[in-house]
Amino acid sequence: MLGLFIKLLSLAFILYCVAASFPKKRMQSAGIHFLDVLIEKTATGFITSTHGHRKPTHTGLYSKWPSFVLLHRKRSLVNSLLRRAYDIASSHQLVHTEFLNIKRMLSRNGYSNNFWTVAFSNS
Repeated sequence: MLGLFIKLLSLAFILYCVAASFPKKRMQSAGIHFLDVLIEKTATGFITSTHGHRKPTHTGLYSKWPSFVLLHRKRSLVNSLLRRAYDIASSHQLVHTEFLNIKRMLSRNGYSNNFWTVAFSNS
């Protein structure tokens, strides 16, 4: 039992040393990225807004419209993106901005404007 504890302690120490040796990236804003959500706060620590966050490596690639994915799966994709934007954003302006981003990404994937309008009106 004591041997296992010493092994775990030494592993934790090694991981700590490795993590400390990597350069830390400074945050450009006063926000925290957590589970694809950007939480912005004031200097005193009060949360001012929350909205969706995408990493710089996000390509915006979803199921292409001409693919052989079933239609109800395409509807579910659009509905889940809209629901996520609505649930995460803390203001009407942020929801609107996120909806425009979703519409732009879907149009890049070949989704028609009519499909977007129907999905938006149903959600």
